[in-house]
Amino acid sequence: MVFAIVGITGNVGGHTADYLLSEGKKVRAVVRDEKKGEPWKAKGAEIVVADVNDEAALTKAFTGVEAVFLMLPPLIFLPNWRAENLKIVHNYINAIKNAHVKKVVYLSSMGAHLPSGTGAIANSHDFETEIFKLDIPTAGVRGGSFFENSLQHLKAAEQYGQVYSYYLNPDVKLPFVATKDIGRAAANTLAEEWKGHRSIEVHGPKPYSINDVFKIISDILKKEIKIVPVPPENYHATFKAWGLPDEGAAALADMHHAIDSGHLTFEGKGERFNGPTTYEEFFASKK
Repeated sequence: MVFAIVGITGNVGGHTADYLLSEGKKVRAVVRDEKKGEPWKAKGAEIVVADVNDEAALTKAFTGVEAVFLMLPPLIFLPNWRAENLKIVHNYINAIKNAHVKKVVYLSSMGAHLPSGTGAIANSHDFETEIFKLDIPTAGVRGGSFFENSLQHLKAAEQYGQVYSYYLNPDVKLPFVATKDIGRAAANTLAEEWKGHRSIEVHGPKPYSINDVFKIISDILKKEIKIVPVPPENYHATFKAWGLPDEGAAALADMHHAIDSGHLTFEGKGERFNGPTTYEEFFASKK
């Protein structure tokens, strides 16, 4: 039984593959660059080169596997990021059909069930909508906000003694989670048998507010840090200043507005997986 992993060089895909390999499962690493697959070859994975924009190459990569793990690349820096994501989704789906894959697990997101008003999370909604059209077992692993996204705060606090907050309500508890825990949920699911379409919501051991996160950083660095709130009306301009095109900046701003308003949440109707990794453990491992 072989499991193909798309996105293996990233956090979630890499953790998914590591868990499978640690359990003696056979992994096929699907990479764009063969050199990037070398560390995985050393771990015992089979390496297949395929670009997500190449349906024929994906079909070859998926042929002969029991299941595939899919995720979308971060394309928000492209002006037409949502359309480009859909092209990749359709490549995945056609390759899955052509290769006669038996089941699919894919990375989705909190808020993917919402058809509108979520900004950058719209790509996960599009992903799920298209995957649901497959007539094989599928499972969407919906993650909360990644711990890894807060590493920028750790670095800023360490270097400059201050951090910027993009949350209108900094004391509201939110579902943050470590990507290794999402990888564990994905690996577990790949090894299971089921029918139909599943949604698995992946949480950390407890919710955190952004002020909780900043307090943990302060404690780890053993110094006070200055918190600089960014007003919601400045989100768009700030994200454009990062180098995002207007469409991408608007999508990221809309996502933060959706978090601020409470619109962007888990559906609460699917399965739930609680990861064990705390923010304290995560940050301590990065120091």
